[in-house]
Amino acid sequence: NVDYFVGIGKASRVPDARELYNPSNSTGILDQVTNYEADLGFKTHYDSCGVKGKVFYSLLKDYIYYNSNASKYVNVDATLYGATLDAYYDMSDAWTLNYGMSYLKGQKDEPLAGQKDRDLADVVPLRAITSLTYHVGEHTLKTEMIAAKKWDHYDSDNGEQALAGYAVFNTKYNYKITKHFDV
Repeated sequence: NVDYFVGIGKASRVPDARELYNPSNSTGILDQVTNYEADLGFKTHYDSCGVKGKVFYSLLKDYIYYNSNASKYVNVDATLYGATLDAYYDMSDAWTLNYGMSYLKGQKDEPLAGQKDRDLADVVPLRAITSLTYHVGEHTLKTEMIAAKKWDHYDSDNGEQALAGYAVFNTKYNYKITKHFDV
């Protein structure tokens, strides 16, 4: 009941118009980002539950990054690595419990010009999502909690600030009116 997987891949993204041509921070010259990634993981499924886990390592060549000192986007080389774990448990035909968590860490290979900090911005260190879903017929009610740990690693030289840990609660109700229409 266990599947293992290994993945390697390469993906690219060209700069968007905002990154290239915004009058206040335009360089007009940015290389495309190229991501080289390796994944290793497993997936298992039993009658009423399942677990999936993965670790990954990404090399980001020419990552497009905002340099607040120069007030423009620049290309930097960086690494991003982490792990994810997801699980579900069908408690009955009508109730499902889901859990997911991720850990991420990202660093620039070299600090930006005029800076010392190598941390990447916008990288949530540890995040978890837990949800309970009730689904019967055309009705689905889902409640979830999204929680994140305090950010210990952030790009302070580039204007990013420490964020406290947080938790957010969501509730969603869905009613399937017809085969092709939901509210």
